[in-house]
Amino acid sequence: MLPVLFRIGPFSLHTYGVFVALGFLAGITFAVREAGKSGINREKIFDLFFYIVLAAIVGSRILYILLNLHQYRGKPIGMIKIWEGGLVFYGGFILAVGVTIWYVRRNELELWSVADILALSIALGHFFGRLGCFFAGC
Repeated sequence: MLPVLFRIGPFSLHTYGVFVALGFLAGITFAVREAGKSGINREKIFDLFFYIVLAAIVGSRILYILLNLHQYRGKPIGMIKIWEGGLVFYGGFILAVGVTIWYVRRNELELWSVADILALSIALGHFFGRLGCFFAGC
């Protein structure tokens, strides 16, 4: 296991964070490329990922907090410290799906066509995230 790639003074680069970022980048790259092949506006899919990333981080943290409320009794400031760990994939997925549906409807895109594109992006991103978990010792 390799939870920290390297340290420079007080700065540490964590393997999990690197792999999650790689997962998002791989998912975005794939989705934008597939959107172009499918005739869907690539810029709208790229913009959608901004909302997906935010929703995934917020949703995954909220679910982690709800599942571990006992850790935050008397220390509520700890709820915002995502750099200390505590993200649950399913929470991020649930909120990202809701935000995606909202975005697709707002931008008059075809929901199932966008879902087809995003399905493989989700799997690709999750693959990298699980590699990061492995290296972190989860």
